[in-house]
Parts: sequence; C-alpha cells; structure tokens
Amino acid sequence: MNRGASPELLTWVDQVVAVPGGFIGSMAELDLESGRQGSALFRLDSARPAQRVGPDGPDMARILGRIARAPGADVVAHGSLLVAAACTPALRPLVGGIVQAAGGRDQPLGPVVVAGSRAWVLVGTADGLSPTTQRILQTDLADVAAGTVRDLDLAALNLSAVRRITLIARYADSLAVAVADAVRGFDLYRLAAAGTLEPVLTEGARRFALNAAVSAVASHGDGGLLLGVAALAPAEELTGSWGPELIALEPDGSWDLVFGAMRFAPGGMAVPISGMKPGLDNPANAAIRAIAVGRVGGRLLTCIAMQDHVGPPVQDRRQVTADLMAYRGTVRLYGSHDLQDWFAIPVSLPAGSGCVTVLGVSDQGLLIGHEGSQAGQVPALLVRP
Repeated sequence: MNRGASPELLTWVDQVVAVPGGFIGSMAELDLESGRQGSALFRLDSARPAQRVGPDGPDMARILGRIARAPGADVVAHGSLLVAAACTPALRPLVGGIVQAAGGRDQPLGPVVVAGSRAWVLVGTADGLSPTTQRILQTDLADVAAGTVRDLDLAALNLSAVRRITLIARYADSLAVAVADAVRGFDLYRLAAAGTLEPVLTEGARRFALNAAVSAVASHGDGGLLLGVAALAPAEELTGSWGPELIALEPDGSWDLVFGAMRFAPGGMAVPISGMKPGLDNPANAAIRAIAVGRVGGRLLTCIAMQDHVGPPVQDRRQVTADLMAYRGTVRLYGSHDLQDWFAIPVSLPAGSGCVTVLGVSDQGLLIGHEGSQAGQVPALLVRP
C-alpha cells in the first residue's frame, strides 16, 4: 500500500473515459483513519497536467455531459457509480437507493456493470481494505418507478474469507463474476437467463493455483472478454513459470490463450496464439493489473500493465487472500495491434506510485492511473505508446 507523505489518505484512479482531446477520469479517496470515502472527477490531455473538477457548478455538469456522449460500447465495467450514472440516464434516479442498500456512503462500492435493462454493483472489495461480506446489488432500469434494488443470490460462488470476488464485468449482454481461489484457481461465472450464476471457466482455466485470480478485464470482440490473471502469492520454493496469462474469452464460453502456458484443456490443447509463455516470456510472479482497448491512429490497440508481487512467500495457500494490492512492484507496459505481436512501452512512474489501477487508450496516448497519497493531486500519467 502506498502511504507516502500523507499516511492517512489513499487515492486511486478507478476509471478513465476517452473523449475528444483527452481523457476524463474518476478517482476515489479513502481516509484510512476514519474509513470515510469520497470521489472526484478530473480531466487530462497532452497539453496540460491533470486537473480536478469541482463537485458543484456548471463545470461539473459540462464534464458529466462529455462523459455521457463518449462512446461506451466497449465499457465492460464502470469503476465509479458517478460515471456509470453519467453514462446511463436510467440509473441516475436509483443512485440514492443503491447507496442506501449498500449500507451508506462509507461502504466500499466496487465495479458497476450495465447490460440492457439491468445494472449490478459490487459491494465490498478484494484488496485487503474491505472486511465487508461481499454482495452484488441488482436493479431493473426498465422499472425505475419501482426503484427496487435487491441482492443477487451468491450462494453458488461459495464465498469465504479466502474465496472472494475480484471483479464483475458485462459479458455477452449479461453479468460475469470472477472469484479468486488460491488453491484451485479462479472461477468465472455468468448470470444465466434463469437468474442463476453458472460456471464458464473453472480451476484457473486449468492452470489451477498459478491462475489464482482474475486481476483485470477488458472487452474482446463482440461480447467477449480479455482476462488478465495473477497467482496471488509466491511459495517458499518457486517452481515452474509463475508469469501471468492473458486469456481471450468468447461469448459462447470458448477461450484462447493470448500468452501463457501450453496445456490440455476441456476443448483440446491450449496453445498461446502469440507463441509466448506466461508473462510474455517473463516468469516473474506478476499480475496483469489493467487492460485497455482503444483506437490509436485508426488502429485497434490493446495495452496491458503487468506489476510484480512484493508480498511475503506463503507455506499454506489455503490461507491466501485475494489481496491484489500486494502487486505494487515493478511495472511493465506492453501493447499489441493483433494480440499476436507485442511490444514494450517505456514508462517511468513517479516514486511511490503504488498499484496501477486503470489504463486508458486514445489518440492522445496511454493514460496510466495508479495509487497516490497526495491530497489534491491526481494520480495519473499520460505516455505515448
């Protein structure tokens, strides 16, 4: 965790939206002493540093309007309820009910997913900051007058102190839920038409403990997902390749390895389409912390951020929790136009930047959102890919 010069404050960027001329982003603030949370918007382009946007007045209304007009077809999850409401007018009257159903403004709200006439909000994080029992709230946007916010039944996920949800995302016009498991490997579920959560990928896509958690997600094709993974913790004695994998999941549940370990899987032999091993041939125990897909100069570009684990080794993986904040070591950025050929993107983050939390891609460049601890500052950096 990055504490820096203000040990009682932690900030991080939770979402960025590409708009003409730059980016608009959302950042969260957590008072580590009181537990009080807040949020703010910022704007950033290549001509000026990131600027926070005040909570009141016409400037905020103008910024929210720009977010609402930005293309959002590829957004599989909103990091901020504020941005989700800006992009989805039907959600706005329900924000108060969602916050109340979550238990108040001091409850940690995770990603927000909107698909068709439904929306889901994850309550309780998997980053070591939230001991809260995790919940997923669901609401029907087609019946705003009723204003009903209810809990989704998560019994099928078998959640526990060590089996926690790491993220949710829109998948094939429904909801995907990723659950970490440091022994068996991650499980990914999809919300079926009958309202039940059904498994799509299990046992870390047959890599088991080395794919303990889904740590990042982005859109892939028409309704599919790119899944970045993490092993969560090193063992006392390292064996094999611990590098993370990137998995391309199709809407029908089939999947391909973009890069990773060749192995037998239920659909046959899984061979990485890039020809590269885990971690893009780097066996370091890293996580894919963020993924972004966008167009640069008219060409589709996929960027990933990998970050090394800095936590202590473990003797018993049955006690490992899904604390992705332990991945705050060396950052490596990569890009690809076709998911086959990858190139490194040079980057030098400020000292004490902590975890990378989000990426954004546009003609302006690659925006890297991360943790910070300076009040009034935006923890984000813009580089050229």
